[in-house]
Amino acid sequence: MTEYSNDPQPLPEAEAGQRQDNWGSLLRDVLETLFLSVVLFLAINAVSARVRVDGYSMRPTLDDGQFVLVNRLAYRL
Repeated sequence: MTEYSNDPQPLPEAEAGQRQDNWGSLLRDVLETLFLSVVLFLAINAVSARVRVDGYSMRPTLDDGQFVLVNRLAYRL
């Protein structure tokens, strides 16, 4: 007769190391994605600006409350 136990079997050393590598790889990928997102956000905001139209002075093309993207580099060059 075979005895069964509810105790989990310890993982072999190779599998435990592979799991740590997977978590490390996942963490590195997440940090890399966050870093690139922040860099892109800052770069886009340095080059362009969102300006909200206030009033009806730009009618009929733009209405009150709409947003316009402005090229900031054109003013510097």
